[in-house]
Amino acid sequence: MPQGFIQALSSRLDRLPAPPAPADDNAPLALLRVVIDNALARPGDSAPLGTDAAQRAEGVLTRLQCLLEEGTSDGLESRAHEIYPETSALETDLDYALALAVKPQAAGELLNMETYLQGATVPPGAVAPSRDELAIDRELTLARVGPAAALEHPQQIEELRASFAIFQRRYAAAYFPHHARYHAETAELSARFQRSLQALEALRLLNSIAALGAHTEPDLAADAERLRAPLVPCEISDEALRTDVETAPACEVCGITLGRNPERAALERYE
Repeated sequence: MPQGFIQALSSRLDRLPAPPAPADDNAPLALLRVVIDNALARPGDSAPLGTDAAQRAEGVLTRLQCLLEEGTSDGLESRAHEIYPETSALETDLDYALALAVKPQAAGELLNMETYLQGATVPPGAVAPSRDELAIDRELTLARVGPAAALEHPQQIEELRASFAIFQRRYAAAYFPHHARYHAETAELSARFQRSLQALEALRLLNSIAALGAHTEPDLAADAERLRAPLVPCEISDEALRTDVETAPACEVCGITLGRNPERAALERYE
């Protein structure tokens, strides 16, 4: 590991205006325990975490808690190396734990923004040139909403909120018509696919006649079932969809992403 756990933790504590002090001494293990305890005891007025952000925070704290299982500071380096093969992953987890412990409100907001942006993948502008601009906005905002903003640049939080809100509005403007277009297209494909399945069933019955000898491709029926699943219509209302996209980058019902399109070529195999 290029940079040890103790050095990584110490360098981050040194950057804080008021580092959390352990109850007994300044041993790294005690410091880490205090940081985790503070991160877990988020005050009630902290920014509520969305589902993805809460899972991310839980993962961060769970990994760091595994270090506490070592029991002594002497074994921290080897244990950290087992959990974090890359130093950057360790540093990111430490930054998030410290941010949640020291700046819970800002850290919660940033974690919500980051997980939203990570899920809001934007494909190249094959459908609309504005997609390229949206992709650039996403990358620029994502690069700035990490935990370091809460710890080192709290004055930028308001600006990040504004940048994120602009991205969300532009993303929603692209996502809503994509969602409608996707399901309109799948409805048409579903009707055609159903007719193909009827023909497939007739072929299966025909092939069940031993005297005829020929048989359907063995994977055809299973493949048909796989392709049928995404053709289920999405019943979400426009109002509910708009509410969904305020907190998550994809419809809660169907999960369609901006980069996902119907498997037209695969479906047309059956025609």
